[in-house]
Amino acid sequence: MTVLAKIRAWFGRAHRDTRGVTMAETMVTVLILGIVGTALVSTVVVEAKALVREQTKGTSLDIARIGMNRMGKAVRAGTQLIKSDGSTDAAFTSIAPESVTMYVSFGPTPTKMSFAVNANRELVEQVWTSTGTGTAADQPPYTFVNTPRTTVIASKIPTGLATPLFKYLDADGVALATQTSSSSSVTALVRQVDVSLVVNSDPSKGAPSVTLNQTIVLPNLGVLKR
Repeated sequence: MTVLAKIRAWFGRAHRDTRGVTMAETMVTVLILGIVGTALVSTVVVEAKALVREQTKGTSLDIARIGMNRMGKAVRAGTQLIKSDGSTDAAFTSIAPESVTMYVSFGPTPTKMSFAVNANRELVEQVWTSTGTGTAADQPPYTFVNTPRTTVIASKIPTGLATPLFKYLDADGVALATQTSSSSSVTALVRQVDVSLVVNSDPSKGAPSVTLNQTIVLPNLGVLKR
């Protein structure tokens, strides 16, 4: 082979080696990249939704804990109201599945408190402080302020719940036959309150509701923690 022939052969091989990627190879590559990209985007979307659900669940849990702690402290301090003649009124003045009003003992004079779910599905706490008007500042009869201090202690409570917020039990832990009453003959029987607080801070995010449950006994009424 002459030198000229060798040069031509070398250029021929170089030309064949630099032809680049064929159309078929390009299409296959694009297809593979599309599949991988779709899978990656789907994974990112799923993970993002899961993160949002967990954040929403965490927010619901924080809301429920605050509300449950406030109610637990108050109900546990429930006490009968001593009158000037030495007789007593029942600790609970009214009971219902989503509201309760009662007397509690946080200091030398009793406090009247209520917890109720309003139309906005918020759990509202109301507090009426009192002063003694007897022979001493802390002696009965007691005068309660006209305007209570009102605080929203929980929110985002779903509607149509199967389990009531409040369930009222006697000293043996048996549910009262009547769960809604303002009659002292009924409310005087309450010795324990089963509280189930359900919160869902943002149902649109797909997160499940958070439920906190606690059965609260009233030691001031002679019921000790079981």
